[in-house]
Amino acid sequence: MDKTMEKFIDSFKEPKAELEALEDFVAENDELELLENNLSGFNIFEAIGSIRRELRHSDFLKFVFDPTENHGLGGYALKEFLKYIVKKNKSFLHISVIDVDTYDLVDTELRREWKSIDILAVSNANKLIVCIENKIDTTEHSNQLTKYEDIVKNEYQGFTKIFIYLTPEGDSTRENNDWISVSYSDIYTVVSKIIDSKSTNIGSDVLILLKHYNEMVNRHIMSDNQISDLCKKIYQNHRQALDLIFEHKPDVFIEIKDYLMNIITRQSNEGIQLSHASKSSIQFSCKEWDGIEGNSSEYGAWAKSNKTLMFEFVNTVEGVVLKLTIGPGDKSFRQNVFNVASNNSEIFTSKSKSLYDKWTMIYKKSFITKKNLELWDLETITNTLEQKWLEFYTQDYTKLRDIISKL
Repeated sequence: MDKTMEKFIDSFKEPKAELEALEDFVAENDELELLENNLSGFNIFEAIGSIRRELRHSDFLKFVFDPTENHGLGGYALKEFLKYIVKKNKSFLHISVIDVDTYDLVDTELRREWKSIDILAVSNANKLIVCIENKIDTTEHSNQLTKYEDIVKNEYQGFTKIFIYLTPEGDSTRENNDWISVSYSDIYTVVSKIIDSKSTNIGSDVLILLKHYNEMVNRHIMSDNQISDLCKKIYQNHRQALDLIFEHKPDVFIEIKDYLMNIITRQSNEGIQLSHASKSSIQFSCKEWDGIEGNSSEYGAWAKSNKTLMFEFVNTVEGVVLKLTIGPGDKSFRQNVFNVASNNSEIFTSKSKSLYDKWTMIYKKSFITKKNLELWDLETITNTLEQKWLEFYTQDYTKLRDIISKL
């Protein structure tokens, strides 16, 4: 049965059947409890939102492999990594495990983003170069691997060179056969070896860091592990319930919209009036401006409001931004507002140089950035919205209100 037919049949399922599926999911939860036990422990990398951030993984690997860092490992971690890689690819490389074992790697310099290369390890004493390109949720593009290889070969002639393409599953490169495919399962194996061999020789803080990193890789990046098997089994046994839960999962943008609506409504006694709200646009106005001649629009441009001058939160994947915009309406009023905004650029922060026929933004304040949305949990986002609103209301809003009220 194809997926289209399955969805068609599912659409006729009664609420009772869906409720029974959810009840079964909750009642028959041995595998779920086991999964939760595997995921319940605190993990520093999960806490700071570094699970699938390529830059953070590269930063960590650079730290571990760098002999000059204060982790107490010296050149051991880099040597174990290279021995592991060379052993798995001995038919491909012009270097042996014995060669690597004889290297003293204490002089090795680790570089991040040198000529855009994720990690570059340079050992002048051993005439050795290790180049690592790290991809987690992206792939190679624009012949970048060939470009990086040409740069390294030109800069380090006469050096032994190892080019490593690191991905979650150890994917092969599409454009260049000189790069060795390495998986995060390989990284997990090497870090496990370091933990086992050096647990009594390094500080407890470094040991915890290594264990947390491996735990995070095992939970979220490696696909062939106990956690992955449990997830597959739970989904197979409770597919209907899980599909229903996923269908009704919280939407962060709806949560943000609701929170902003609540903030604005709380200020209704202070002259702020919520006008209209959708997931991507939350609009409000200043009651004090209602009596200004011309501040109305016959075009119904602002959803259900006939105001010409409106505040609007724009809530998208690019972030949350607050704008004050001159909409369609009385030409004289629009021109007066624009002139006032232009003459008070220290508070009217928009860069608009001209008054456009329909929409002209005269104020803009960023509340949440795209990067914030990617890294922060909902609690951090809402706390920031509250803080930014307080800053706006106590500082900018009163100034904007008073200046325009004098028109």
